[in-house]
Amino acid sequence: MASEAIDGTSHWTSDAHTELINSYRSPSNVDTPLSLNLWNFSDRIRAYLNPDFCNRLFDSSGAHLQSLSQSLHLSYPCVCHLRRGLYSLPLPVLRQLSNLSEISLSAIQAHVTSIQTRSGKSITIPLPIRGNALLASLVGHVFGDGYVGSRKRQFEYSNKNPYLIQEVKESISSLFGISPISEREDRIEYPCIIGEILSYFGAPLAPKIYSHDPVPAWVLSSKKYQRSFLKAFFDDDGSVMYSPNYRAKGVNLYVIRHVQEEATVLSLLEQVRIMLSAFGVHSGKPLVSRYYTKRDGKRVVAYLNITDYDSIVAFNACIGLTTGAKNLKLQALALREMRYSKGHESALEERIFRYLLKKKMVSTAGIAKFLKTPVQKIKKKMDHFLRQGRVYIVGRVSPNRSFLWKPMEKKHM
Repeated sequence: MASEAIDGTSHWTSDAHTELINSYRSPSNVDTPLSLNLWNFSDRIRAYLNPDFCNRLFDSSGAHLQSLSQSLHLSYPCVCHLRRGLYSLPLPVLRQLSNLSEISLSAIQAHVTSIQTRSGKSITIPLPIRGNALLASLVGHVFGDGYVGSRKRQFEYSNKNPYLIQEVKESISSLFGISPISEREDRIEYPCIIGEILSYFGAPLAPKIYSHDPVPAWVLSSKKYQRSFLKAFFDDDGSVMYSPNYRAKGVNLYVIRHVQEEATVLSLLEQVRIMLSAFGVHSGKPLVSRYYTKRDGKRVVAYLNITDYDSIVAFNACIGLTTGAKNLKLQALALREMRYSKGHESALEERIFRYLLKKKMVSTAGIAKFLKTPVQKIKKKMDHFLRQGRVYIVGRVSPNRSFLWKPMEKKHM
């Protein structure tokens, strides 16, 4: 899907870009976000039930506890304790009890008081769990500096910005009502139940270097979710290029993957590019910055670059970054007066060509005079049109003077 540029970097072909736009366009018929029900969890999940309902569920199985223990492949004492609600019920056991008692899992779900994995803290949260902006942000952080274990599903987040650490802590506290089980200055860790939930909502599992996960479809269903996801992703893996001493500027997003995932990482960044455009933020196409080799093989560094001043201002206003060094640079960059803007340049090109179509034939100096723009700038634009095959030269006003231009007829374009 990617082709090789002259400088050795990869870029997207127009066909690939069109295909991605069609496949990643936010669905217009999605009214509700993704929901996580009891039966959607993996078999690692265990649940506590309301004690009265728990007794009824076991008693409705139609068998004495001795026989039930054999059906469930559990010891008789274990079944007695489970019936009394002393232990959490593994999801496979709940499925069997649902079949035996003919009480649906949706009815059982209404009586769940807390959920957990075999080890670690439990969380008390009503089921189903519905996708929301905070979850979109947490998933975005896993794409960035977060970590969900592939085996135990523990969730960890590491960042040197204390404001981001606090932001993630507050999000998890608000959603799940728990604090970190381990905390250092730049790292926090949560029990496996959090990773289980985040992985269901589309967070990539470790090692992310081999991840081929796209932006989750439910995030694409709402601009509110997209904004939360983008902000978290750029907070972690983004950078802001700014210096008061020179004009270089930009907001960048870098993602590293194993070289075998080069196509998927470029695909991920193309999704991000399309999402950004919905907020008036126009970035360059996904490119490969460099390759390097580690013990596990070759890796690829891919990136997006936002250099257009209007887009930087729009990014700051519509998406933004969390308080910290990067945000200070972004604020300074957004307030900095700059004469160049891709948006302004595109508007100028449109005005030039509209005037050319109206006049049929006009000189470089004539265009410059009409648009009150320096002749040299107009000449560069006309040279650009010439390379695109949109105009051609019919002569000069006089020897060594301005070229005369005519628009290319559509049948010749």
